[in-house]
Amino acid sequence: MNIEVLETHNDDFVEKSSENVSVYRSVRIVNSEVNRSTIGDYAYVKDSSLGNNTLINRNAFILNSKIGDGSQIGFNTKVMYAEVGKFCSISWDCSIGGPNHNMKACTTYNLTGDRLHYLETKCIIKDDVWMGVGVTVMRGLSIGCGSVIGSGSVVTHDVDDYEIVAGVPARHLGWGFDEEIRRRLKESRWWELPLEVIKENHELFSKDINEEVLEQILILTSHNS
Repeated sequence: MNIEVLETHNDDFVEKSSENVSVYRSVRIVNSEVNRSTIGDYAYVKDSSLGNNTLINRNAFILNSKIGDGSQIGFNTKVMYAEVGKFCSISWDCSIGGPNHNMKACTTYNLTGDRLHYLETKCIIKDDVWMGVGVTVMRGLSIGCGSVIGSGSVVTHDVDDYEIVAGVPARHLGWGFDEEIRRRLKESRWWELPLEVIKENHELFSKDINEEVLEQILILTSHNS
């Protein structure tokens, strides 16, 4: 549903703007497409799109962004000018897509007062990404599907699919799986399965990956393609 303006008050507990949307205290939503979602206390969502079964925790700030189905945004996290894929787990106190400043000019300050610097290339956070507490992702980067970003990291370069990075600046630590498993998982595109199918098979998706589990996932995706 499209929401032009929705505001709740501090004494509200939960306001149902529809039977599928739960909005808690002191929330402000402006010009946004909100599907089946839960939006926590003091969250702010503007010019954005929230997919089905998204969770926006308290004090989160979502601006000009798209949050994919099933993704969770932690409290105090800011997401600006970004596209976040499906089933991403983004922890608290993260910052994604903040504006850059020109370090080659006389001053880094925005003397003109215009907002053009906010319109740079978007961050692309692909599906099934996990970001730990306090991660910063610089504007315009691509974060690959299934990747893991360690807590406190500052990401200044693109991250490959299923890559594990951490540090300031973030550096390569390893891979979540070997190359063949990474390829087959990516090709499966399991995150595009209907949510009810994923829920019905939650035990399968919670198991450690081995050849048998991978084959079952591939069979499941092929039957539902």
